[in-house]
Amino acid sequence: MKRFLLCLPMFLLVASRLDAQDNIEQYKNKTYIFDSYEQVTECSALGAPVAGAIPITVIKGSIFTVERVMANGDLVIRFNQFNLYKDPAKRAIAITNRLTYNFKTEPQAAVNSVNRAQDNVRFFLLAKNTMTASCSEYVYTSSWTIYFGTITTPFKFRFKPFLFTTNLSLGAAICFQKTFHKDFSWGIIPGLSLSSVTLDSFSTRGTVTTSSDRPAITPSVHGMLGYRNINLLVGIGWDFINKTSTIEESWIYQGKMWMGVGIGISLFAASNTSANTNTTQSTSK
Repeated sequence: MKRFLLCLPMFLLVASRLDAQDNIEQYKNKTYIFDSYEQVTECSALGAPVAGAIPITVIKGSIFTVERVMANGDLVIRFNQFNLYKDPAKRAIAITNRLTYNFKTEPQAAVNSVNRAQDNVRFFLLAKNTMTASCSEYVYTSSWTIYFGTITTPFKFRFKPFLFTTNLSLGAAICFQKTFHKDFSWGIIPGLSLSSVTLDSFSTRGTVTTSSDRPAITPSVHGMLGYRNINLLVGIGWDFINKTSTIEESWIYQGKMWMGVGIGISLFAASNTSANTNTTQSTSK
């Protein structure tokens, strides 16, 4: 019995360490974010308190990784490095914050040194209850989104010589859209359409006297500026027809660039429910 009692503390210590190792698995390869302002205390990499350390306030939105789980469930965390900005003022603030919360180097000294072999990484102790109540897993979401849909260009402005046409055009497009403000976005929309073009006396320089339509393959590229679900589009494209006779060979706009400008409603609008978006683009001068 005495031997059992002597071994019990050692057994409990080993069990707690094994439990902590199991708990760390749920935090591996993950990043977390503070959802509110909270406090943490500096510690060593093993969770031992740093002499004289006082709790510091963590800014809401700070991102961190979990490095170790203590026996009582508290966490040893390490903050991610702050991004550096091109603007000198923002860059100075970012460097100061990074060196304050990531490394033990003083902000005024060696501000350009971010080598971990030269700077001592700082670790902080985060209470288990705080982690549960005020932190969540951080999933990086790119500000670029990609949408697929249909595109139609019924109005085209051709040049040399100038000509306004209203032929049918329908095809597939992909939109690369980037949000740069809460309600504003811009994007690039390459597409490939099956079009109809008109061959007449003007577009063939008098080769034909009657008007007739021909199918065409139309690659295009549009730029988009969006405000919520309203989109301003400016695009260029090229029509190519099959030259099966002298009539098609006489069409003067073969492969020449045309331009379209327009406004669309709910075109390539961001959607959380589907990556596929059916859209219709109408361009007009």
